[in-house]
Amino acid sequence: MKLNNKQKRNVATEVKQAFNIITNDNTGFTVRESDSENIVESLQTSAVAKLAGTFEAKTAGNRTLTATFNYAEGAAVTTTTTTTVIAVELTAILEQMLPASIALNATQEVIFLVSNTSGLDATDITIKDVNDSLGTIQLFKEDDDGSGKYTATAKWTEVDMAIFNAKDASERTLDHNQRFRITATLKTNTAGEKNIELLVTYDEAKHLDDKNKKTGAKVEYATKVVGITVEGTVSKTLLNNIKLGSTHELVFSFTNNSKEHAATGIKIVIDQQETPVSP
Repeated sequence: MKLNNKQKRNVATEVKQAFNIITNDNTGFTVRESDSENIVESLQTSAVAKLAGTFEAKTAGNRTLTATFNYAEGAAVTTTTTTTVIAVELTAILEQMLPASIALNATQEVIFLVSNTSGLDATDITIKDVNDSLGTIQLFKEDDDGSGKYTATAKWTEVDMAIFNAKDASERTLDHNQRFRITATLKTNTAGEKNIELLVTYDEAKHLDDKNKKTGAKVEYATKVVGITVEGTVSKTLLNNIKLGSTHELVFSFTNNSKEHAATGIKIVIDQQETPVSP
């Protein structure tokens, strides 16, 4: 089979490459042989040695990577590149603590703040109500103006959590100095302990050193929903028999037995049932 010029060059390169001349001790750099050129023991006139590869950012911090070309006829030649490896980490908090207990069927708003102050963007974000303790969940995106004051992000409108999670991964991001304000209502239709857990997962979390943070940013909070008991009595009753046309004092009393919460939305209905009496 006759080779064309490009194929001849490739064959020549494969024959001449000598990757055993490279010393690469745990630098995070991996040589990509297919894209490297003229890695040889003798570099001919006007030839260019090209060492291609990938660098894996294994730990956070300032990194300097050098490649030094040593040869017999002259001084070593060192090339250098530097970078800062940033651990992207989101933080999630409650904007305001909830009360220790909440009345049954009361309306209780819950607001979470999910912030990115790490320096680079967080990607492939999803929001999860782990214990299904919240009602409708809405997301608002806000920008830090540089002074720690957040304002609504331009061209971003509030979005339901389910709609946000269904978006393409490229849209589910949070840039440096942005935050999500997440609003929800607590489900209070049943009494008992309420364990709130909001989990924000994102791609970069898996690279964090703290194993507890690898699943994402989390807010956990416990409260309880308590019922209110109101007791009703007639504290001043009617006599068994009263004269037609007479008037009598009558007092109905209703006592809220709860020591923690007021009874709200009260309406009192007065009704009368009439039964004819034979003369």
